Amino acid sequence: MSRIEHKHCKKIEPAIDRFQEAHYWIHMLEEHYHRADLFRWHLNVFLKAIKEVKDILQMNLQNLPNLLKFCKTERARLKANPLISALSKKRDFIVHQSRLVPNSKGIIGICDSTRKIRLGFGVPIDPLEDSDIAMMRYVEFLRQTGIEHDLILEPDEDTIPCIQREWRLPEFEDEIVSLCIVAWMELGQIITNALELLEDPHEGFSLDCRRHNKQTYTTKLYDREKLIDNVKRTGDEWLHQELIWIPSGRPTKSN
Repeated sequence: MSRIEHKHCKKIEPAIDRFQEAHYWIHMLEEHYHRADLFRWHLNVFLKAIKEVKDILQMNLQNLPNLLKFCKTERARLKANPLISALSKKRDFIVHQSRLVPNSKGIIGICDSTRKIRLGFGVPIDPLEDSDIAMMRYVEFLRQTGIEHDLILEPDEDTIPCIQREWRLPEFEDEIVSLCIVAWMELGQIITNALELLEDPHEGFSLDCRRHNKQTYTTKLYDREKLIDNVKRTGDEWLHQELIWIPSGRPTKSN
């Protein structure tokens, strides 16, 4: 909703504005999914915005007794929701105690044009480091071991070297951005219901967003020729840092 013109809709305009802000932060999470610090910082502001939506909505409706009851009922329902409750506690932890460092893991491999993994192996990825660092370490491993015919870097017009990364909270199995989208949709439904009670089902307010694509934001692609070129370099031409992770196994082609 770019502009709110209806009389009743203006009553909850601040809540809708904060709700739209939360949606923007979801897109920033997707954009910076492979940049550790930026991902964590945008997660912080999303958690802050999403918790404030229900508080602002209740304040917007506090002079309307029938809707205030509705809002309190919905607030209690959200409090009982395991996901919403957990995200709310994460926000309080960030604000009052320390930084939030989610779990991080990934797959180094090759994918097709749809970013579906065709070959790869799992690796731990430090949650404080970018995905590029994991790929750099893999290239350094190849350079030091002298492996010339790596299955990931083997010339193939139908595949692309990639890292598929996932950020997770220990309480849930789904990756974080997917969880954020679910939480955002839950709050969006409450706003939709409030608009209906205000007898203003505003056509400009929509929960539909076709830009969210997990396969796209979790998978980062790399130029095969540039990776091969770095494998061939010697000395200090490539990495200038201590290796922390070394792959323990070699990928094998699947049938």
